Amino acid sequence: MSEGFSYGGAGLSIIDGKGRATIPAELRDVVQKSSGGNHVCIARHPDLPCLIGYGRTEREQARRDIDEMRRVAIANGQTDFDDEMIGDIAASINETNFEASGRFVLSQRERHFGRLNDRVFFHGVNTRFLMWDPEVFMASAPTKFKHAREELEYLLATAGKGSK
Repeated sequence: MSEGFSYGGAGLSIIDGKGRATIPAELRDVVQKSSGGNHVCIARHPDLPCLIGYGRTEREQARRDIDEMRRVAIANGQTDFDDEMIGDIAASINETNFEASGRFVLSQRERHFGRLNDRVFFHGVNTRFLMWDPEVFMASAPTKFKHAREELEYLLATAGKGSK
């Protein structure tokens, strides 16, 4: 668990021709506090067809968690602990800056692995937020994301009507 940072809320952003999207304000404020500035970490989700976003504090906590898992495994006599497999997600982490407005660039690689096309749905889930293509979310998100599905339906219905 990270040091008191919790992401909540949802938002929808256009991805422009240069790959730029905007982190919603309620998520952006937490990222700024967690990172000590305008920095966001983006990684592939290990199981879902989306991306994960979080601040530097959560990235550092993940490293401490892996170290603790290794310590416990060694203490329990496990000789096959593989922190490289456990830490595999670290290979996909990209730390990038964002503007005060929340605008940042999604790389082609991130867009590919996140299956993102022209929009991104941000969904806060405790110590991180998920970034989904809206169509992929509607087709494949776990049923436990019932409220997020309703949020996305609302955002899609009100897009272009003065709501963000």
